[in-house]
Amino acid sequence: MTAVPAHILALPELLREVALAAGLQTAHDLARTYGGTRLYIPARVTENHRLAKTLGLGPARLLVKTLGGAEHLIPLGPFASGPRCARVIDEMTKKGEPAATIARTIGCTERSVYRHRQANGTLPSDQPDLFKKD
Repeated sequence: MTAVPAHILALPELLREVALAAGLQTAHDLARTYGGTRLYIPARVTENHRLAKTLGLGPARLLVKTLGGAEHLIPLGPFASGPRCARVIDEMTKKGEPAATIARTIGCTERSVYRHRQANGTLPSDQPDLFKKD
């Protein structure tokens, strides 16, 4: 049995199935186009079907072979905003940006920035060190 690459194992289960059956590009295209929504995947597709137009006829046929005949909640996978937001919070925190600036930049609340920093053990740069002697 062939080992599955780590970048495919890191995908949500449904996208992992798609990647293994129809390729990683098909899984990414599916997540980018339909991620976060419910999608009925028919048992058959023709070249005029929206899946064939989005993914290509060959990949769409491989998709329906694996998941066809049912409705699925398509995960956002690598296109979820959480990982991107976490990277931006970390980068901006390292640069000394205040939580309010970070929140406005990525479109979240200051509280979300503080929670992320706390969960990752990052000292908020916009709070002075109370124990530092001048």
